[in-house]
Amino acid sequence: MGRARALRLALTGEQLRGPEAASWGLVSECVADAEFDARAAAILEHLAAGPPLAWADTTSAINAATIDLEAALALEEPAQQRLIASEDLAEGLAAFLDKRTPTFRGR
Repeated sequence: MGRARALRLALTGEQLRGPEAASWGLVSECVADAEFDARAAAILEHLAAGPPLAWADTTSAINAATIDLEAALALEEPAQQRLIASEDLAEGLAAFLDKRTPTFRGR
């Protein structure tokens, strides 16, 4: 959202409505109250079915990149090596070839 907007919110206590928070990059998505539970469930289902090792390494790299690009790049190569050697990669490839949903185990 940028330094100026962060300062504005921190110093004024101003509250933003959902669409404005989304346009500022403060939230990733804005949905109506009636749609919230279904949308949250869909996102959680997607994350739960995904590859936990890749999710963890991706999160670490993005967190590092927001602070220091060099730190993020230093995480990237070991993460790729770890993921290439993982059982989850083999499972993902096998599931793709078998045209089935993969079952990731975080190994």
